[in-house]
Amino acid sequence: MSDIKQEVLEKSGILSTLDENGFYKIPDDVEKIRFDIGTSIDAQNSALWLARHKDLFVLGIEPNKDSIKELHQRTYPPSHHRIVSLDENKIKLDRFGLRDIAEHFKLLTCALDSVDEPCYSTFYMTDERNYGCSSLLKPTEKLKSVDVKGVDQVAVMSFAEVLSHVPWDRFPTIDIVKVDAQGKDLDILKSAGDYLEKVKVVHVETTTWGCYNGACETNEIREFMKKNDFTHMFGQVNETYVNNRFRGEFHLEKMKGLMSEFVAE
Repeated sequence: MSDIKQEVLEKSGILSTLDENGFYKIPDDVEKIRFDIGTSIDAQNSALWLARHKDLFVLGIEPNKDSIKELHQRTYPPSHHRIVSLDENKIKLDRFGLRDIAEHFKLLTCALDSVDEPCYSTFYMTDERNYGCSSLLKPTEKLKSVDVKGVDQVAVMSFAEVLSHVPWDRFPTIDIVKVDAQGKDLDILKSAGDYLEKVKVVHVETTTWGCYNGACETNEIREFMKKNDFTHMFGQVNETYVNNRFRGEFHLEKMKGLMSEFVAE
């Protein structure tokens, strides 16, 4: 392993989540895994999922150091949604004080992209009005609600690298992948490689309204998902796709339930 790869893996925090065999340390009571790519300051989707499902393991991914700091040392008041809070001793669900989730939620402090090896990339950081607008892509003049306050160098790896540490013998499929990456969404999905076939549901932001240079277009994501045998089920801007390989599992009642599994953004 190269020195850069080792350094990036350490910086991302992924090594601390792995057991001696290189797989994620997942509690025995877990039956399904979900990925929350782009948690922003409060990991609302993760919190919603963990509040509902006690048999769930969630891996959150967030490169913005301001958002990561906010997850650890909250300065903003809790929103009307459930949120995840981290500190050195525990991980909990805020506002409703539901339960400690320390073994069921892990955060990787990195970005995902279509890269061959873990590396560092320039990351454009937006101001406190919305840290969630930060991106690996440079914002255009259309992003008027916030300013770029600076650039950072963040750890970056492919989604396939992250997925390679799933104990697939125990978990042959991934329940849900949510992607909100400010124009990098398609590159993230592409970087999953053949692992994408194992994902049952993808919830993805499909447009950033021209606010980032080089951002993917809605039709590109739709064509990619169709090519990879996913069917668009509902949503615009944030669209939900079901893998046709598992379509038989999604009867009417389960589909109604699936619609409520994502925080409106």
